[in-house]
Amino acid sequence: MGNNDAAEMLLAAQAECLRLEQLLASHSIDPNGNPIAWPAGAEAIAAERIRQIETEGYAAEQDAGREVELAQASYCYAQLAATQMHYGDVPISPTVLDTPPQSWPWLYGDWKPDPDPTRNLAKAGALAAAAIDARKATAAKQLDEPSYDEGSIGDE
Repeated sequence: MGNNDAAEMLLAAQAECLRLEQLLASHSIDPNGNPIAWPAGAEAIAAERIRQIETEGYAAEQDAGREVELAQASYCYAQLAATQMHYGDVPISPTVLDTPPQSWPWLYGDWKPDPDPTRNLAKAGALAAAAIDARKATAAKQLDEPSYDEGSIGDE
């Protein structure tokens, strides 16, 4: 990856974080100017998505075309959280936590579960949000790319 590509990715990630923070702020005030408390779950998911962008560098532009992988990763974290909640206070072995499920779409090192099921739910929600953003980014890219029907080569 060249310096220009890295700089563009950083700018895209920063722009995405700013957009999310502004969106969060714009939905935190009612029409009378009074603050609205976000539900804890929505706040946790938004905070995790912002963390993924700022810390990990994952923004919609880079995720375009990877919406299936993002949805699979979301499912894996949600499934782990459900298992953790089902068994309650029974600790899940580190081996189970450290081994991604077979449906995990990425490398083992990318699997970063938390012993807290609430954190895993936040990760699942943020990955689902990323999948939605990636779908929109993919659709936008497809609209920007000329199709072969829009003109044939040699039709000058």
